[in-house]
Amino acid sequence: MSAYEPLSEHLIPALTRQEVAQKVAGLNLASLEAEVGRIYSTRHLQGAGHPVDYLVEAADLTALDQILTPMLAAKYAMGWLASRRYLVVENAHLGLSFSVTAWRHLFATASGGTLVIELVNPLTGPSEALTQLAQLIAEYRDRVLVIFKVPMASRATQAAIRRAMPALLYVAIGFPALTRDGATAYITKQAELDRLTVDERLTAAVAALAFPTGHQALAAVYAKWRGDTLRQRDFPAYSVVGDTQAARAAAPTESDAAAKLAGLIGLSEVKALVNKVVSNFKMAQLRKARKLPVRQASMHMVFTGNPGTAKTTVARLLAQILRDQGVLRVGDLIEVGSADVVSQFVSATAPQVKDLFQRAAGSVLFIDEAYATVTEHGYGQEAIDTIVQEMENHRDDVVVIFAGYPAEMATFLDANPGLRSRVAYQIPFPDYAIEELVAIARLQLESLGLRLSDDAPKRLAAALTAIKTQDPKNFGNGRTVRNVLEKAVLNQGLRLDAAGGVPTNAALTELTGADFGDPAARRAQQPFEPARRIGFSAMLQAQ
Repeated sequence: MSAYEPLSEHLIPALTRQEVAQKVAGLNLASLEAEVGRIYSTRHLQGAGHPVDYLVEAADLTALDQILTPMLAAKYAMGWLASRRYLVVENAHLGLSFSVTAWRHLFATASGGTLVIELVNPLTGPSEALTQLAQLIAEYRDRVLVIFKVPMASRATQAAIRRAMPALLYVAIGFPALTRDGATAYITKQAELDRLTVDERLTAAVAALAFPTGHQALAAVYAKWRGDTLRQRDFPAYSVVGDTQAARAAAPTESDAAAKLAGLIGLSEVKALVNKVVSNFKMAQLRKARKLPVRQASMHMVFTGNPGTAKTTVARLLAQILRDQGVLRVGDLIEVGSADVVSQFVSATAPQVKDLFQRAAGSVLFIDEAYATVTEHGYGQEAIDTIVQEMENHRDDVVVIFAGYPAEMATFLDANPGLRSRVAYQIPFPDYAIEELVAIARLQLESLGLRLSDDAPKRLAAALTAIKTQDPKNFGNGRTVRNVLEKAVLNQGLRLDAAGGVPTNAALTELTGADFGDPAARRAQQPFEPARRIGFSAMLQAQ
């Protein structure tokens, strides 16, 4: 935590067990219903600590509050919480400016209650900040209930948290993909709660979805039907107005994701190629809708480039754009690595790969450092063969993106005779120019409420140039920017503390050239330590 991360305080309402049950039923969320049942059936043991913590998937903080209210009310009623207060750390950054002292103070403040940590950017693996946070969670185990709000459909984030805290048990609560029967049960229950009757319009709208479908897509269909039904019943004169607005809303417009892609720093060639891919997909969808001949083209891709070149960021935006254009029905980004693909057990790899494709139905499956599966002992080849098979089985419903270094990806595509032919697009991601990296640094700092002084950009550029000159092969682009900024924030703290007195707000929110050190001294030091080639999926540009 830093001084720049928003912190909000909330109070758990005093609810009866019947009121909790009503709120849970209204959400129609099986994982929440099951957990509340376990809470009410588990006796509180004095001094034993919380039996579990939570990983909650919610679209935003409003949806999070709807989930937490009945669950925490049940925990409080059963004596698991001494306080009805819970704190929410919004947009938590487990990296830049992470302070153990500040987080320890936060845990002490939340003692007896609940601490909710909102992770906006996915976690891709272990980090020093996550390790330090895990130690604090263990230290305050018997005093603070911890709830992570994780990004939607980010299994990589959940896996990273569980790996960092193997001694703790985390219960995941979220909105899973629904089968046709599950969707029917959902709308039936929702209609009963709203005292409405399911009709042919709703049944037809749900049947038009491709299954398994995402909870958000189904909820949107139900919400529209509910609104239309209530309008026709209570205000029939406005039915025509609603239909006209719906028709206008159906007209294609530039999505937020498309605008964000266009607004990314640099990447002009990448943007042009992505736009060509999207246009090709759109035209294929249009031909199919008009019953015209359609060549069964593959939608799968390879993203090649060095670390920190925004491959994951572009993949996430591409998934949303394809959803907005009607090419994909869910549009999530499912991020996995070789450990998620290759099992350590006999006969488990193929089912594990098939499960990944089921989870990615209607979305983009992003396989980071895909070539690592080739070197996995035992079942790497089985994983690749199964991936090729599932790519064909789900060619109309899942877009697979393989990502990694250029040379290694070329070797990977030769691992199975059918793999290269199923990849329709190869998009190279070039390294950023130094001036582009400075612009990225400004965005990262802006998201944290920080800024550069007038002399800082030149010193930052010199620092980045020195690092790149020392070891160009392992230069981390956007990742190197993040590392340099982390050190600069530490240097800022030392500088302000040494100056004495109480720093002004302007001083606290400004990094100066001195905070980036002396490039000449940097060149005289030991060569920059090469970065290990691990996951590529850090969020490198401000959204």
